[in-house]
Parts: sequence; C-alpha cells; structure tokens
Amino acid sequence: MEELQIKQFTTYLQPRPREAHKGNFGHVLIIGGNDGFSGAVHLA
Repeated sequence: MEELQIKQFTTYLQPRPREAHKGNFGHVLIIGGNDGFSGAVHLA
C-alpha cells in the first residue's frame, strides 16, 4: 500500500467557477478500501 500526497492530484483538481453546479461535472474519484475490504468503495 502506498500513501498518496495531495501533490499527486493537483493536475486533476482544478478550480471551479463560483457559479458551477455539481451536475455540471458528473465524475467522482473514490479511493479507499484494503485487501479484501473493497465493499464500501463498490457501494459508494
């Protein structure tokens, strides 16, 4: 397992306009779980 740092995501996390709505983007990245314990991530 590897610990991730916020620097690894800065190219993907760009500022959004103030008038943006969550429906304008439509994607989510969920990182979680462990060997044999990925069920909660699948449900999310």
